[in-house]
Amino acid sequence: MLFDLRGRGRRRTIQVIYLTLAILMGGGLILFGIGGATSGGLVDAITGGGGGGGTSFEDRVDEAREKVQANPQDAEALAELVLARWALAQQEANEQDVETAEEAWNAAEVREQLDLADRAWQRYVALEPTEINAGAAGAMLQVYSLLNQPDKGVGAAEALTEAQPNSYGPYTQLFQVALQAGQNRKAQLAYDRALELAGEDSKQTRDTVKSQMDAVRQAIENPGAASGEDASSATGE
Repeated sequence: MLFDLRGRGRRRTIQVIYLTLAILMGGGLILFGIGGATSGGLVDAITGGGGGGGTSFEDRVDEAREKVQANPQDAEALAELVLARWALAQQEANEQDVETAEEAWNAAEVREQLDLADRAWQRYVALEPTEINAGAAGAMLQVYSLLNQPDKGVGAAEALTEAQPNSYGPYTQLFQVALQAGQNRKAQLAYDRALELAGEDSKQTRDTVKSQMDAVRQAIENPGAASGEDASSATGE
């Protein structure tokens, strides 16, 4: 019944589908969670880890802000604020009465939360925490993709590789955003490191990761190729 869109929930169903795709694509091609880089921890941080419940995202923002106001040098409180802002942005986007993900993510209240997440993250990294919060870094990858700020996305991806240096997932993400930012040397180094780490898992894993990154490179460097093929197929040429 998921695709029966004739009932009262038609618009809401469309919104959920669009927004899910938007989070996965993030305005680009983020390899979200590959190799266990950001899945689980980020989702748990947003949903409350599957336990407890009853606290709204607005409340979580307020709680994190209070901690930061009490101690502006509390890096972990700032990381909590980043995650709370990102979660609230998703909630606000999902509540928009619109037909497309683009409209939802560009709503004023949603953009405000994305911008505030950016501000909290900048304060967080300025403190130079000893251990990077991987969930916050993963969240900011999505935020900067939605804000179309790949240069800042590179910083978030680098922070994620620092948090999880032995996982190939963060390096696939750094590879992508570095390409989008035009930082080709950094992208190639991330590509090589991702393959090296994936190869430690298995040859099959390495081959899969290589195939995915090559597809991302093709999509970024030659974006018209896929659409051209689709157009030709549609016209029967």
